Amino acid sequence: RIVDQIPPPPKTRTDTDGVTRLETTDVGVYGQAHYRWTDEIGLTAGLRAYRTAQTGANQFWSLDAQQVRTQNVYTATGLSTSSKGLLPRLGIDWQASRDEYLYASFAMGQKFGGFNRATASERASTYAAHPEKVSTWELGSKSRLAGGRVTADVALFLNDYSDYLAALQNTVIDGVLVPDQVLVNAGKAKTYGADIDLAAKLAERTDLSLSLELLRTRIDQFENPTGAALSNYVGNELPYASHQSLSVNLEHVQPLADGSSLGFTAALQHLSRQYTDVQNSATGAVVAQTCLNLGASWLTPQRGWTFSLRVRNATNRTYVVLRTKIPSVDVDAANYNAPRTLLATVRHDF
Repeated sequence: RIVDQIPPPPKTRTDTDGVTRLETTDVGVYGQAHYRWTDEIGLTAGLRAYRTAQTGANQFWSLDAQQVRTQNVYTATGLSTSSKGLLPRLGIDWQASRDEYLYASFAMGQKFGGFNRATASERASTYAAHPEKVSTWELGSKSRLAGGRVTADVALFLNDYSDYLAALQNTVIDGVLVPDQVLVNAGKAKTYGADIDLAAKLAERTDLSLSLELLRTRIDQFENPTGAALSNYVGNELPYASHQSLSVNLEHVQPLADGSSLGFTAALQHLSRQYTDVQNSATGAVVAQTCLNLGASWLTPQRGWTFSLRVRNATNRTYVVLRTKIPSVDVDAANYNAPRTLLATVRHDF
């Protein structure tokens, strides 16, 4: 990974080269049993055993303007870390009626941390984050309404994280400023909210579906075990956690006299404002985004060929989807969503 940073004067240009080789092996076995306690009530128990191991090396060099290595800043070889454990799952379900199903569940999970890629700091490149742990509770229902023409799935959830993994920029580790993102176990956090999925048959050949997620997040405890954190982020929201996520899809299929058919789709997607860092900085926030996708297809009478045309981001809206700021080298970069995109496809089913 070659990085050339050319800030405005009087700051000087820096050129670096980082090489990372990491190999991660994950082995797991999962078993689950369901016991029918009564005709309406069932119990579920599951257990997953796992072991994850990672080995590798990180190296870092300084370069001159011609991309020639001038100094080996460090070579960290023989990196090795692993984790193992048992993760349970418990659940209860109730078939209250032919059209009403209720359930509650508890489960535990882990996400492997491991080593950072090569950074400007040897200490950061040899630090292995512990696995992030989560305990999750869910309460939900699945219903059929209007004689089966409408289905509704509703779930309430709570996720409780410990050893929360956070990617921090401009972190001071052992007295050294590391402008790269460094993955560390930053404390405790929680997410909670509701998922709502609705599907309705508006007509014989017209279907409507809606998916809505209401989400809240909070950092309950924050610390940087590898060095001095920039600040205390207790009470902040987690990155990339929109308060509202909405997706609406409308689909219609129209048969034609010759035996072929036309299909039309329209999809509206909306994400509310969200932060891209644990600092919840205003300059790193991503504004609310709304995107409209359209599609049309023609299926031949023999039902073998499908010709379709899709338009993504039909209104050609432009949004910042990622913001990166590195004050130490005057970097303020933004990544944008794709513009209006046309996609034509031909498909043949044998």
